[in-house]
Amino acid sequence: MKCFHIVIGLSPVWGDTVKVMPRLPKGRRVSVKDFPLINTKATVDMETAYPVDNTQSMTLTLHGEIPAQALRVRFGLFASESDTVEPDTPEPDTDAPTEPAESDTTSRMARFC
Repeated sequence: MKCFHIVIGLSPVWGDTVKVMPRLPKGRRVSVKDFPLINTKATVDMETAYPVDNTQSMTLTLHGEIPAQALRVRFGLFASESDTVEPDTPEPDTDAPTEPAESDTTSRMARFC
């Protein structure tokens, strides 16, 4: 089971951050539904795939009680000539106060690690 967690990239929640860092083999994709998020009373629905043509997308939905206040996602691997990543949504204002995560929160893009 630990190997599965590593490949899909859903880390146990420690402190106030949910970390998603998929390590998919080339050409593979993953889709999970109601997957338990360790150290919480929450579950995750997630779908993503290994990047194709320097593009990677992810759909991520968190359900339940989530004590975390931050969501960090690692995308990649990307070709070495790719040196920028342009998110679909603007970077959140880091000076703004954060509020606790709500249940059934969906995020297409998240703050980069």
